[in-house]
Amino acid sequence: EVVGSTITTSHPISPELSKSVSDSGLTHLDLSQNFIEHYPTFPSKLKSLVLGGSNLDGRTNLTFPATLEQLTLENCNLSDLNFRSILSDLRVVTELRVPFNRITSEGVVDLIMMFPRLRLLDLSSNPLLSEGMETLSLVAPPTVILQNCKGDDVTGDVITALHSSVEFCDLSYNRIDYPAFCRD
Repeated sequence: EVVGSTITTSHPISPELSKSVSDSGLTHLDLSQNFIEHYPTFPSKLKSLVLGGSNLDGRTNLTFPATLEQLTLENCNLSDLNFRSILSDLRVVTELRVPFNRITSEGVVDLIMMFPRLRLLDLSSNPLLSEGMETLSLVAPPTVILQNCKGDDVTGDVITALHSSVEFCDLSYNRIDYPAFCRD
């Protein structure tokens, strides 16, 4: 489906179509549930990219355009060990959605520091545990989504710290010991 400067597809893409798309002026590209082996480069003016279910681990030929502002990498096998090399050239990202990956509390600060303009961070269903949530309270962007992050012992202090440092925080599906001001 092509609409203006947007293409969305879940069908396999041939090398020929990949070349044509890469040479285009597309600004929004959704390749969820697609095999991206034909994408060594993306359109140079791309502002928004969605990749879902694409294994990025070990992809040394993948180059994201420096123009990306919104990036969604859902279930792409990102981890503390590989996200730095995969995302290292991006500096203008304002929205980063990386749910269903393997980013832990060990990598949270580095991940945020890579993106100085970050306004939204979605780390849902990553194994952050309560330590990662506590770390986020110190460096989080204004909007944080942390659904189902294996936070089984999130304390009231962590909730209070997040509450005072962000504008919006979604902690759904974590086990939380809510502070008194949330229960009243």
